[in-house]
Amino acid sequence: LAGVSQIKRDGFQENIYNGNDLEQEDVQYGTLALQHQTTERWNSFLKLYGVHRKYRQTNGYILEPFQQELVQQVTDIDTGETLNFPGMFPKQNFVNMRQGLAITNPSLDNEDKVKIDRDPELDAPVRGGSLNSEYVADTYSLKYTMGYSQYNFDTVNDADGTVSADSGVDWNQLLFLGVPASITSGLGYGITPADMTYVVDQEARFSSHELQYTSDWDSDFSLLGGLYYYHSDEEQVVSYREYNDQLMEMYAYFATFINKPVSEDNYLYRGEAHVDTRAYATYGQLEWDWTEQTKLSAGLRFSYDDKEGRDNTFVQFVGDPNNPTVYRRQDDNWDKWTWRVGIDHFLEQNHFLYGYIATGYRSGGFNFQKPTASPLVDVVKPEEILTYEVGYKGTLLENRLLLSSSAYYYDYTDLQVIKSDVVEGIALNTFENADQAYAAGLEFEVQALPVPEVMLSGTYS
Repeated sequence: LAGVSQIKRDGFQENIYNGNDLEQEDVQYGTLALQHQTTERWNSFLKLYGVHRKYRQTNGYILEPFQQELVQQVTDIDTGETLNFPGMFPKQNFVNMRQGLAITNPSLDNEDKVKIDRDPELDAPVRGGSLNSEYVADTYSLKYTMGYSQYNFDTVNDADGTVSADSGVDWNQLLFLGVPASITSGLGYGITPADMTYVVDQEARFSSHELQYTSDWDSDFSLLGGLYYYHSDEEQVVSYREYNDQLMEMYAYFATFINKPVSEDNYLYRGEAHVDTRAYATYGQLEWDWTEQTKLSAGLRFSYDDKEGRDNTFVQFVGDPNNPTVYRRQDDNWDKWTWRVGIDHFLEQNHFLYGYIATGYRSGGFNFQKPTASPLVDVVKPEEILTYEVGYKGTLLENRLLLSSSAYYYDYTDLQVIKSDVVEGIALNTFENADQAYAAGLEFEVQALPVPEVMLSGTYS
């Protein structure tokens, strides 16, 4: 079995600077599948695939007015401390690139219009495959499953969201030490428009192996058991880079007053991280046909996760100017026993009740690429969950009406949540553990076949 496809899509957002459409997409896909019947009892299935996505994505929908006022020095009223250099937001390391703009935000008149001088781009090829091989004996079956995938993710965005020709970061009007910064710097620069990009380059490889045993005993008991292994290797480089050399010289001038670093390669921020993850597990579940209508089940799983990682980060105006790159390394491992007990009961042939209680676990992790001078790595604790669920499934009217419903309650411990923040001028997403979290709900589904040609369905939750 083989197949290829290509999906192309026009954009929804127009860059009025050059007339190009954003959110334009071109996806190419190919797959090849092979099946081999080695013996009457042994069957194998191999699937290979590749996807290449080229995407001129949106640079974002900013639907608020630009802050165009020239930002002067801000002073703390209580301490008299200067909180930022002229032209910069308080406690941030880059200029407000939209101050002094000659135009207003074009999205205010039409949200599908932007004006930027660097079109955003995304290039993301993915390739991988899977192998399923199963042997069926008289009283048991063995199944081996292998998966592998590899992807690259390269994207660039116009970080200032403007056109340099419209910019007006005017040092003739921005005061430093009570005098226009164009004079105090001695550089003679007046307007130095921002030309900043945001770039993410990521590579990752994932592989997994699972061996599973399923019994086919002539008894009231059945057993499912297995071994599992997972490995991932991920690398990522994230950077903000300013391509206007004159603006970088202004940054270097200010840096002399605080004895802080400025990049010779025009980086405002650059973070590089690598994480290697290995996970091991063994599991088993025993089922007992207690009666003809009732089945009991109990399962147990042991998981062990090992992670090691490292990163290095540079942030303008942060850290030691003689050794500005901060190197970090962290490794940790976690293990956990989890379990599940359940009951399935047939009221009659077409009406089925179920309920179970189970625990779950997600390994901890690391927050790398943090834009600070600290050599410490934030470690996120493992997440645990206790779940309760009961439900009903049934069919009526000679199987032309299918009903199902469930009620659940999830009680989390140390739920891992994403927090968005701005640290040293860098927008950052980090994982944190919630103090308390739970989820509860009801779900209903109905499918009806009033006549053979028509199916009606509905859900509510």
